[in-house]
Amino acid sequence: MYRQQNDVDYGKRKELLTAIDKPPYYAGKLISTVLTMCGGLRTDSSLLVKDANDQHIPGLYVVGAAQGEFFANDYPTICPGIGHGRCVTFGRMAGIKAAGGDIDKLLPSLKV
Repeated sequence: MYRQQNDVDYGKRKELLTAIDKPPYYAGKLISTVLTMCGGLRTDSSLLVKDANDQHIPGLYVVGAAQGEFFANDYPTICPGIGHGRCVTFGRMAGIKAAGGDIDKLLPSLKV
């Protein structure tokens, strides 16, 4: 797949493909988990889940690992905890919205 520059199995972007063609080769057991998913429920900045017709489902919010399309095109190799920041950040935002609050008034903006 590297030589073809086309990952037909998993769709990895060609600039991330690497040739593995120089021995010696080694293998090891990796004791790690990745607590996130590719896919998930579709949403936008409102954090409301969208149905098959791209319409919001009132009152149904999604955050964290279940929030879709974050890893839609590529997946990080091993990044334990990568979804936790999304859970905390977007969870707070969804909670404020679900309680009828205004995110823009309650959360300070960062000037970058």
